[in-house]
Amino acid sequence: MAADLPAAEAPFDAAQVWRAVGETRMALELVGSRFTDVAGAPPLLKLADSICAGGVVLGDRISVDDPETLGSTRARLHFDGVEVDRGVATACPAGSPLAALTWLANHLASRGKQLRAGDVVISGKICAAPGISPYQRVSATFEGHGSIESFFLP
Repeated sequence: MAADLPAAEAPFDAAQVWRAVGETRMALELVGSRFTDVAGAPPLLKLADSICAGGVVLGDRISVDDPETLGSTRARLHFDGVEVDRGVATACPAGSPLAALTWLANHLASRGKQLRAGDVVISGKICAAPGISPYQRVSATFEGHGSIESFFLP
């Protein structure tokens, strides 16, 4: 985020939220949990487990002239060069990355919290998140934007 979204100024619309965004990047979100049965874990314990967020690999900045086009971004996910999934950003919560971020800003504001300049927000998935094994090379190609790759060690 390049600017704060103070709770006192809510509710926010997508245009206000977009003006507060500093940059947009490709990313690989690492999904992981301490639970052996994630589906059976109580919701509050999942929340305490950071909703299965294990980490993130940030890629290059991407240029976005029209934030509405983010919702049509297509991606392909590869493990060791083999495609394991493909998707479109409409799979993000609320239907697009910007809609998800707008929801988050308003949700936080309703609880007296806010997004702050410097915050990094992962706004949702495009591809499914199968488990990553140690020593696996993971890459994603974002149509019209480029690709990101990482190699995971135990």
